[in-house]
Amino acid sequence: MTPQVSRSFLPMPPLPAGRPRLIVTGFMGTGKTEAGREAARLLSLPFVDLDLVVEAREGISISEIFARDGEAHFRALEKRAMTDAVRLSGVVIATGGAAVLQEEEFAQLAKGSAVAVLNATVAR
Repeated sequence: MTPQVSRSFLPMPPLPAGRPRLIVTGFMGTGKTEAGREAARLLSLPFVDLDLVVEAREGISISEIFARDGEAHFRALEKRAMTDAVRLSGVVIATGGAAVLQEEEFAQLAKGSAVAVLNATVAR
């Protein structure tokens, strides 16, 4: 039986003045990509998914990166993607599920940004 996901939609946080970033983060499976794309559409801003950036740079999927090179290598790639994303402005960015564990890089990315943390529960 496929579990049903319960979702609550909240209004987007207001963005600071200037060319701000909206960072969408949360545990894997919470809908970061979907929510980020929709927020970008509503805000008329470009959308960047950092997991897709890593996949594009490596030319393989994240699951293949884990299988071939291990988690430590993936985390290094994720860290580089976040470091590069700090230079972006006027954009919505979806992070990977464990990006917040890269404390220094995530703090730099979040600085001056609006951060939306998604969570989800499985409906029973």
